[in-house]
Amino acid sequence: MRATALPAAHFTPTLATLRLTDVESAGAKGAVLGELIQARFPVPPGFVVGTPCYHAFSQGGSQIEHALHERVALTLAEFDLDDDEALAAGSQNVRALIEAEPLPGWLAAAVRSAYEALGAQVVAVRPSPILRDPEDAYHAGMFDSFLGVDGAEALLHALRRCWSSLFSPHAIRARERRGLGPEGAELAVVVQAQVPAARAGVVFTLDPATANEDRIVVDAGRGLGAGVVSGAVSADRYVIDKGNLVVVSRVLRANRRAIDEVDGLTAVRGSAPRETPAQVLTDSELALLAGLALRVEEHFGEAQDIEWACDSEGKFWIVQARALGTTASAVREPWGTELVRGLGAAPGRCIGRARVVGSLTRARQLASGEILVAHVTGPESAPLMHGVGAIVTDTGGMSSYAAVVARRLGIPCVVGTAEATNVVSDGQLITVDGDHGLVLRAPALAPAS
Repeated sequence: MRATALPAAHFTPTLATLRLTDVESAGAKGAVLGELIQARFPVPPGFVVGTPCYHAFSQGGSQIEHALHERVALTLAEFDLDDDEALAAGSQNVRALIEAEPLPGWLAAAVRSAYEALGAQVVAVRPSPILRDPEDAYHAGMFDSFLGVDGAEALLHALRRCWSSLFSPHAIRARERRGLGPEGAELAVVVQAQVPAARAGVVFTLDPATANEDRIVVDAGRGLGAGVVSGAVSADRYVIDKGNLVVVSRVLRANRRAIDEVDGLTAVRGSAPRETPAQVLTDSELALLAGLALRVEEHFGEAQDIEWACDSEGKFWIVQARALGTTASAVREPWGTELVRGLGAAPGRCIGRARVVGSLTRARQLASGEILVAHVTGPESAPLMHGVGAIVTDTGGMSSYAAVVARRLGIPCVVGTAEATNVVSDGQLITVDGDHGLVLRAPALAPAS
């Protein structure tokens, strides 16, 4: 059957029609959001450009002699992908090829129709990958998202850019590690009404650093949530008692920066540090958010990692939810001389040589067991994390890329130290204590565990 014989809703279903069973076509994000809407949770409306759409786009093309996916494979074959510079050049060429390719007429019409049905409003365009393998722990944030997308043509452009991010250097390498070539690329895309967020962040229904099921942890920042999730912004952190929803501890960040959308992109706004920063969320708002998160946990039957946004009227919205992967460890008393303090984002303790990195090229020299110390980490750092003993970053919170991957790998992680890359010397023997959020000068003789 020709694709054009099927109704548009087959290719661009609304989120409200989706369930968890639709993950193969809608991706994990789309399927979960649909499930939450069905359960009457506050989720912004939207639709999904499903994986069949990407397949139709890649298998067709404006050049009759070669489908797009064939031209992608031929382009990549011209480069030595084991060489970093060649890989970057090949990626750039392929992405330009994809972003210049027009969508088939029937598919462009289906996307426009779904967008008009949504009210032709400002939207967020976000990838919804299909997660099938533990290796996908490295894929958090790997594909490009776009906020503040306004207009049908801007949406079609953002959609192609999402698809082209399947061929970023780190995405190509991730597929290679699994023995997949260009034909292994697939991606659904969620198009969702964008919440005009005054505040945003992440809530965990257990403490991800200690796996304490009696605690809820909230990361919160001002503006859009992109900076909190990416780790570019060090957010407030609140720990809440799950039994009575009372805040038991809070860490407020004085050097506050907010993320806003500018001309369809995201930008970091600076703000002056304050001696006594105000809480991003009040205690009553934290109780309300925690209660909402507990309902999501109850619905899915397991601990959740939930992205939220709060609009100017104080209404909380859920924009993503996923099962929370974490590894518990026995918390031990800290020992050694403190060098720098941050947030314990993944539990455990590790002694090793620090490798302070400021560039991807420099970072590729990491040896097995060394400790990655960086200002911030992102998906491009995924290949470096194989075999490291621990991760330390200047920025970020419990939901940052470094924290998510470290918990999946079962290695200690300390984030939001503000100055680890300045305080820790390259090659220095250090201890990373993820239980207490400490980086210490390692003693000559470590005590028994």
